[in-house]
This record gives sequence, structure tokens and C-alpha cells, in this order.
Amino acid sequence: APVIADTRDGSLHYMDSYWYIGHISKFVRPGAIKVLTSSTQDDLPGASFINPDGRLAVVILNATDSAREVGVWISGSVFRTSMPERSIATLVF
Repeated sequence: APVIADTRDGSLHYMDSYWYIGHISKFVRPGAIKVLTSSTQDDLPGASFINPDGRLAVVILNATDSAREVGVWISGSVFRTSMPERSIATLVF
């Protein structure tokens, strides 16, 4: 569950998935179509979507405990970015 409520004290605990959903929903719009995505690094999963406006959103998760350099190849061009440890990034084209 993205949010867990503690019924003893009324506090709310926001899990990582809560923040991921919030991040992804900013870039992957209703009606988007998921397209094939592959990764050469098993510990950096990603997903790609074509939004209704034709823009491509590539979401990458770095769940590792170290910063990583990431390259996204699209139509023969590479786009590079740095990802801090335990982060999520979205590139929009």
C-alpha cells in the first residue's frame, strides 16, 4: 500500500510507492500507451510511455544504494543523466 495508517496514533506512513506514483503521474498522462523498453542494467529498471500528445516519457528507477550514470538510446542518439542513489527519474522527449 502506498500509504499506511497507524490506527493506534492516527499517523500516516508514506511508502516509496506513494512518491513513485506521484512522480510518474506528472509525466505519464491518462491515455498513454506503454511501449517496449529494455535495459542493459538489471538493477536499473525502466518503462516508457507515449503520451496522447505524442511525447515519449522514459521512467527509470535507481533502487540501489549508489549513484549511477544512465544512458537512454533513442533513434541512434544517447541522452545521459546522473541518478542519485534510491531515486526515480523521467526523461521526456
